[in-house]
Amino acid sequence: MSKIDVQIIDELSTRIVRVNGAVSFEEIVHFFERELEPRIILNTIWDIQPGALQQLNLEELKRFVAIRRTNIERRRGGNTVFVVSEVAERMLIKWYTTFAEGLEFHDVKFHMARSLEEAKAIIRASLTPETCAFVSDNIGQ
Repeated sequence: MSKIDVQIIDELSTRIVRVNGAVSFEEIVHFFERELEPRIILNTIWDIQPGALQQLNLEELKRFVAIRRTNIERRRGGNTVFVVSEVAERMLIKWYTTFAEGLEFHDVKFHMARSLEEAKAIIRASLTPETCAFVSDNIGQ
């Protein structure tokens, strides 16, 4: 089984990325380039299982923000929700989101959730006429 799996929920323009087991920086970058870049999807839920980020460090996350610039610019007004239960991983994600939000090009809102259901509720609550138009324009791309 892959360490990173994806599910698409078209009606919410949401990609759920489930990270199972420890992943390296290179694995995340390769996955991102292969799976996330080709199709514009407004919202992303990262369902990060315990221990998944144990191989990453702050410098790698900082580099990842720079790599993600194009994707973030194409998702203006979207949301990224991190489902994280471990304290150490929550702290790492908090550092990542703080750094990313400080960048000039950033216009995606970050959220933390404790469950996938809570994450989906955050996405549903964020839908506006503008995001619904984005969803209908991009379904099936």
